Amino acid sequence: MVRVLSHSLVASNRRAPEKHLVTLHGAFGAGRNWGAIARRLVQARPEWGVVLTDLRLHGDSQGFSPPHTLDAAAADVDGLGRTLGFPLDAVLGHSLGGKVALLYAARHAAGLRQVWVVDSSPAAGPPSGDAWQMLRAVRSLPAAFASRQEAIEGLVRFGFAPDVAQWMTTNLERADGRYRWRLDFDALEELLRDFFQTDLWSAVTRPPEGVTL
Repeated sequence: MVRVLSHSLVASNRRAPEKHLVTLHGAFGAGRNWGAIARRLVQARPEWGVVLTDLRLHGDSQGFSPPHTLDAAAADVDGLGRTLGFPLDAVLGHSLGGKVALLYAARHAAGLRQVWVVDSSPAAGPPSGDAWQMLRAVRSLPAAFASRQEAIEGLVRFGFAPDVAQWMTTNLERADGRYRWRLDFDALEELLRDFFQTDLWSAVTRPPEGVTL
């Protein structure tokens, strides 16, 4: 069975959307990260609907088969569009989602008109930055916690700001009285390594015909 990315549609209550924007979040995030902005957008521009999407290995999009690469993530977005039954007119990607958006545009651009990339370089480089440091931090912490606060304090000790640490604990789930990460960090490392080593400058300098970046 082909898995479909977990998603939700935000639309105005005044009219049905004529065009659709799909949002692709950053590492360790989820579609809901863009919820507030999506609601403001559809109020201001009710002709647009926003598809809040959980990328593979994030949020409720768990259990996807390897390989965990940007190619696979872009193909997931294409599969989502086919399932929805309406064209994705625009894609907005942040950080990890930015490169997924670029690759989606390069490989699956039918119907696409706009690509928005936020806080994401198309260049390749060694693993670094907050997402990579977060991966190292969570692997150094216990596998389970008595409370969310215990996890927050552990991340703060690794140098993360309290608000960032608190945000990261949205990836915890409670079972048997303990809090555990719901994420597959080995699979996420595979995805992040591919993110860092993939150069997508060609997608920026030569976007598909009809697509505005």
